[in-house]
Amino acid sequence: AARFAFLPTLAPAVRRFWQVLAVAITLESVGAVSNIRDALGGPDAPTQRLGPVTLTLYMMAVFAVQWGLLRLPTGTGQRMRWAQFLLDSGTVTVMAAVFGWHFSFRNSEQWVKLSGSVWAPLIVIVLGFTLIVTVMKLATSGVGAIDRGVLRFLALALGTSSLAGAAAPFFMGHPYITDAHLSVPTAAVCILFAVRRQERVAGQAPPPPAPPRRGVNLVPYAAAAAVNGLLLVAGRGEDGAVIIAAAIAVTTIVVARQIVAFRDNQRLLKALDDTVLDL
Repeated sequence: AARFAFLPTLAPAVRRFWQVLAVAITLESVGAVSNIRDALGGPDAPTQRLGPVTLTLYMMAVFAVQWGLLRLPTGTGQRMRWAQFLLDSGTVTVMAAVFGWHFSFRNSEQWVKLSGSVWAPLIVIVLGFTLIVTVMKLATSGVGAIDRGVLRFLALALGTSSLAGAAAPFFMGHPYITDAHLSVPTAAVCILFAVRRQERVAGQAPPPPAPPRRGVNLVPYAAAAAVNGLLLVAGRGEDGAVIIAAAIAVTTIVVARQIVAFRDNQRLLKALDDTVLDL
């Protein structure tokens, strides 16, 4: 990643992206070393507890990747697409948070034993799933700076590491195993494939930005269906209030997104009518 950060044959936007990604990988690597120190260096070693330094480094790595992705140039129609992107991210954020809470984080005493707090790892995992939406949105929209294959490998890295992080409480009875043993190597392998992909396309001219796709984006609707399905299955449980609130929130976001889509369609129809009148 550091080599691509200063490769003159790459477009400036690509170099900036790899510069940020190199910083994120460095933070992740230092966080993994800090994680080893937490696991083996304390008086209660071996332990799965994550110290504040480790959690901070992991969160900084996630924010760095998000920042690098959001700085990528987009094609036409940027404002309206970004409005829809933010709403799509909201649906996935709510879905990831409520599923993570129901299946993992509601066992707060276990997470407190792991990290001293339930909120920091929840934020890291939710941001990881939000990053997946960011990557896939950029991979299928009018972004020509970064190869789409690279973005797909990055999405795979983020998805596998987020799922592994959410599975941390399942390793509570095995103090010699942490979720970092799964998430960090898996993400590193996927990033390696992304690097190899970038090497193959490095000498090629950057592809032109693809036109915005007018197909139906199923991500927000799938997230809403998943949350409402969870409401039907577990709405009467001990965390039913949390699931009900999540269902209301995700439905509201989907409705708001639909309103934005209607406004987008009206704007396009008006522009088409104006073009026809000019002819």
